[in-house]
Amino acid sequence: MTLSWNAVDGAASYNVVIGTLHDNTTESSYTFEGEAGYYNVSVIAVSGDGQYADSDPAILENAKFGTPTLPAPELSKGACTGTSVQVTWTADERATNGYQATLYVPGAPALDSQVVTEGSVTFDGLNAETTYTVQVYALAVEEGEFPYAESEVSSIEVSTTQGGGATIADMVAACPSESYSLTGVTVVGVPSTSNALIGDGTGFALIYKKTHGLALGDIIDISGATQRYGGIVEFNNPTFTKTGTAPAAEYGDPMTPSAGQMQAWSEGNFDITYISASGTQSGRKVLLSNGYELYLHTTNTATDGKTVKLTGLVYGWSTTNKNFNFFFTSIEEDTTAPYLEVSPTSKTWAYNDKTPAEFTVTAENGTWDYAITSPSLSWASIERTNTGLTITPKGENSGDYDYSGTVTVTLTPSNGGDELTKDIVLTQKKNSSSGGTPDPETITFADLGLENGVQYSDPFDGGNFTITFGGGGNDGKYYTTGAGIRTYGDGTITVASN
Repeated sequence: MTLSWNAVDGAASYNVVIGTLHDNTTESSYTFEGEAGYYNVSVIAVSGDGQYADSDPAILENAKFGTPTLPAPELSKGACTGTSVQVTWTADERATNGYQATLYVPGAPALDSQVVTEGSVTFDGLNAETTYTVQVYALAVEEGEFPYAESEVSSIEVSTTQGGGATIADMVAACPSESYSLTGVTVVGVPSTSNALIGDGTGFALIYKKTHGLALGDIIDISGATQRYGGIVEFNNPTFTKTGTAPAAEYGDPMTPSAGQMQAWSEGNFDITYISASGTQSGRKVLLSNGYELYLHTTNTATDGKTVKLTGLVYGWSTTNKNFNFFFTSIEEDTTAPYLEVSPTSKTWAYNDKTPAEFTVTAENGTWDYAITSPSLSWASIERTNTGLTITPKGENSGDYDYSGTVTVTLTPSNGGDELTKDIVLTQKKNSSSGGTPDPETITFADLGLENGVQYSDPFDGGNFTITFGGGGNDGKYYTTGAGIRTYGDGTITVASN
């Protein structure tokens, strides 16, 4: 897929932005190798000799590259009875023709098929104690301004089985039941006095709202009503009998969830899962490197405020607090976790200021690099140093608009995890005297740190302005009454814009 434009006299190169892709080329065309889709596009001609400012961007909105495909729905089990099943998903607003949902018994022809426009489908009149397969895909959109091809097919197994079953995996697969019994399951987590987590090697479930008196490792027989809430299968106020104590709770091998996986979980599409993760602990919260947050069943003061690695059970999503309920089985300081910090994260220069600016990059357990991720930064030079980056305007801004740009620093973790990024936002202001409207600024003297009665023989530099005190009884001194500035006869206070 190729984008092309007319060559510009005097242009040394062109900055190309297609969606989130930023690149530079010396040609008057660009071959895009990303996924098919609709993208906002801009191209800027970059001046080669500094005689001219870079061009304004040429912009295409919602440019079509190839034939984009609708995303496949991520399916989860909804309500079910002995004669009906429901499957849910998050409907995509671009799927304006809806979804095709089909019901099968494995190995047999389709039993039923429906077109639905919402993110759920229900099939009724089914046989009891039967396992079915439901397949769903988004229908193609051929009309309108933004056509899309149909999505890939997603599948999920559902069941009309109620009660019965010897394992937690059976209970998770079954419909909610008024009476479900399990024997010999182990308490693998005790988040509170009214909630407990149980496991049996096939899966995990939650004991909900039951003052239980249980301890980690207790073996119990349990029975009661089951329900599925927010994707989690749980016993609601069951009865149980303690039959023994396990030498140690078993969890299996933890998985490391991606941001995409946790996004699906937050939409109710998950079962209780044993995971490993790393992040920064603050009290009972751990902010993971993928951007999601865990809420711990209790804090661990030894690691509070530190980068930690932890394992445990994700057993719920709080739609109010936007975090996951988490019972940790281990938590310790993580000295191998990737870390990236950039300071400062922005800089504004006056139109005639060519002072180099230092940006400190602190990177741990990985390698860092930088890239220009704005349409243009031809007005400044970038030098990598032992401590970070030095960025310097190349000259005065003689244009009639502010120069701007963004530099993105990226850390690639040594452990192969998700990359970390920090942006540096840069601006060189236009020369207000050369035309246009000056940028207004309010100066509050009390905030400048000037000392009462002190002589300022040199102009005070406030960044975008200077203040000079002189003449009269002030003799270059700054005086304040606390409520205002005081000056003697023939004294001057001169405020000048930079």
